[in-house]
Amino acid sequence: MKRLVKISSKLNSVIEDYRDEGSPNWQAEERHVTRWLTGTINIDYIKDFPGENGETRVWNTNNGNKYFGHYPEKEWNEFLNDIKQNGIKYKILIFVHKNGDIKIAEGNHRIQACIQLGIKEIPVEIRYFGNSQRIQKYFDE
Repeated sequence: MKRLVKISSKLNSVIEDYRDEGSPNWQAEERHVTRWLTGTINIDYIKDFPGENGETRVWNTNNGNKYFGHYPEKEWNEFLNDIKQNGIKYKILIFVHKNGDIKIAEGNHRIQACIQLGIKEIPVEIRYFGNSQRIQKYFDE
């Protein structure tokens, strides 16, 4: 059975919670950041969100060379090693748009690296635009 859950309810270790919803009748524009959360989240809740600019996390081959995104296979393995040794240095940036769409703005490669390395809890920053925190946009758990 599917259970519906709001993304902000899945955050752990919330560090800051900025909110500027304005008055109840105020209509925030799409570019206005109206809520900002920082914390950690289980990767399973965000791993299937699309990239903000259509990025995909897949391997591809070009001229016989294997690439993950723009990383050649050797550099990808070095990237994995760095995360394995040092952890995630920068938060995954998630945008929740006014229409309720949730997208990964920055961090698609880090998400894939964590999936491959079995890292479950990752640091995130979630920015809500245009009072999207008021929208009852849910995703399947």
